[in-house]
Amino acid sequence: MSSVSPQAEVEVDGESAVGRPTWELVATAIVLIYFAARLAYLALRVVPSIPPDEISHVGRILAYAQTWWIPPESPDSFAFGLLGERPWLYYWLMARLTRLSSDLVFLRLANAALALATAWIAVLWAREWSAQPLERLLVLVLLTNTLMFTGIGATVSYDNATNFLAAAALLTFTRLGRSARTLPLLGFSATVLAGCLVKRSFLPLAALFAGLFLWRYGRELPQRLRRLRLELRQPLPLAMTLGVLVLAGLNLQLYAGNLAHYGRLVPHFDQVVGLENALDNRIFARNQIVELYRQGRVDLEQAQRMARDIPLPGDRVATLQLLDAARQPASSRAGPFQYAFEWSRSMLANTIGYLGHEQAERRPSSLLPYATLVGLAVFLFLYSLLRGRASRTLIDASLLSLGYALILLWLVHYPSYLRSGHFGLALQGRYLFPVLLPIYALIVHPLFAACPAPARPWLTLGVGGLFVAGDLPWLLANVGPQWFVVR
Repeated sequence: MSSVSPQAEVEVDGESAVGRPTWELVATAIVLIYFAARLAYLALRVVPSIPPDEISHVGRILAYAQTWWIPPESPDSFAFGLLGERPWLYYWLMARLTRLSSDLVFLRLANAALALATAWIAVLWAREWSAQPLERLLVLVLLTNTLMFTGIGATVSYDNATNFLAAAALLTFTRLGRSARTLPLLGFSATVLAGCLVKRSFLPLAALFAGLFLWRYGRELPQRLRRLRLELRQPLPLAMTLGVLVLAGLNLQLYAGNLAHYGRLVPHFDQVVGLENALDNRIFARNQIVELYRQGRVDLEQAQRMARDIPLPGDRVATLQLLDAARQPASSRAGPFQYAFEWSRSMLANTIGYLGHEQAERRPSSLLPYATLVGLAVFLFLYSLLRGRASRTLIDASLLSLGYALILLWLVHYPSYLRSGHFGLALQGRYLFPVLLPIYALIVHPLFAACPAPARPWLTLGVGGLFVAGDLPWLLANVGPQWFVVR
């Protein structure tokens, strides 16, 4: 196993990645400041009923604020779903902030800080593998000018903590190959374990990271652990090791406890609080009404009447749509290839558009430039891979991105579609955000590698301009005043 000095220059594609021109630092600062300004604007202005599931997230945070640890389920919290039997770290941390203020805008701004920190991690990660300032800058521009990423960043949502920890895990994993020290290993372990305590959809990403780690570093693990024992005499490695052990214990308590008590990693809501109490939750009520209709326990008219009693308009509409889909024969379901195509189109549209309890939908024609970029980048990356020119970092990024996307597509969304007949059920572009950073690297790097050096500034301006125009400027031009609070 090779050792890398902390003072050693990192060689990327044969060039030193240590020296960065002043203009790049200034441009990076401008991009981050512009991102922060848009996050603050949306946090202050967007109506609370629009962002996805914000009401539920705030309700859970306020329930956690009532106690120093994990609150019990109670009639006051039934509307917000599970508390202690689901990943809880985000809610616990946000609840500590309510000691300063429980105002919605304050909590939104705290989430905006997480989104901004994710963008900074993107800067650090791009420096690990790219020697091209324009390339590093373009990755940051794409990430911070993706409308749904910006929208979620200005919202109270556990997705912000998930995205931050996914990016941090990617950075620390990449640094494992640069240094034989144990700090990257401890940082990688801590971020992955913390991510599993934030959102259950982090579990597949954690499994992918674990598999990739064993493939890349499995043989080196005994040597790294021996070095860790030596470094435990130092305060920082000792503190980080204790943190990793605590996080591992909390994961074991949550998931092993759920398996022992409920037979699932995360139980169904009614398993914990009973059917009658679970019906107070809008998502459970929606699914239960549809299930009662499917089983023939209520007729269509009764089910529609029950659906109209759901308070939020978006959930009422979704329930009625699910009832309509349940009436369709199973033979009407799309096949796997047709579904995969429509899934890809929908995920793209919901990433560069805005999908919450209100939608800002992109016209199909507006997807063409983005789809063309993705298609061209995939072709160029596969070509470089076949020629043996793809870097290890980007190969790792492709395995994480493709693996996570396939898990969503074939193990989550397609089975859900076959059961419900409703194409758009739980189909949101933000579910791919844990791997959005590596996806953008896989788009930018092949384009830069194939582009002549004199044309790269124009490539940066063209692609970056497309995303900048498609973010807040597009939203303001395509939604009405009902989206915004008048101040």
